Amino acid sequence: KRPDQLATEETALLEETFKKDGTIVIPMSTLTQEGVSEVQNTACDALLAHRVEQKMSGNKVENIVNRLHVAMPKASQELRAPHIPDAVLAKRQPGYVNTEIRKLERDMELELGDDYILDLKKHYELKNPEERYDDIPEIWEGHNIADFVDPDIVAKLDELEKEEALLEEAGVYESEEEDMTDEQRDIREKAGLIRKEKAIIRHQHR
Repeated sequence: KRPDQLATEETALLEETFKKDGTIVIPMSTLTQEGVSEVQNTACDALLAHRVEQKMSGNKVENIVNRLHVAMPKASQELRAPHIPDAVLAKRQPGYVNTEIRKLERDMELELGDDYILDLKKHYELKNPEERYDDIPEIWEGHNIADFVDPDIVAKLDELEKEEALLEEAGVYESEEEDMTDEQRDIREKAGLIRKEKAIIRHQHR
């Protein structure tokens, strides 16, 4: 039976029994699903209140509460109207006709066909617009690689190799070859192989 279907004596006895322990009585039925959601919500609220009460009774709460500050800003008496840009107000005027038709990239693609090339750099907003198409520097470990590039490195290398060849022909290194270690001899042999490979590559590209 439902509580409202009980007799007066039974209802009084039921209330007296559960009021002693502070138990909440909620009628529900798993058959008709009546009162199921109410029982769930009541149980969750009771569990949450119990956990909050336990935390508030601990020692950690005092340390946390001392660090909290709830700011209550004062209500401004000044009425501030919304800011609407002039361009928007102009468009709201009766009889306004938009004469500025923006040409989209899709329109340009349809117009040019196969000659269309997507150019995103033209939209770069820079202080100097002429710098839009400058090469973007390549950064490695916080250094600009362009700072370490020598445009005359090939010419300087050729001059150094010619100077080394003249020194070898003059026999400058012959006396030192006997005093060289195995590692130095290995380095010299590899350097000779590199020169030969470079000579072959140059000959092939002529």
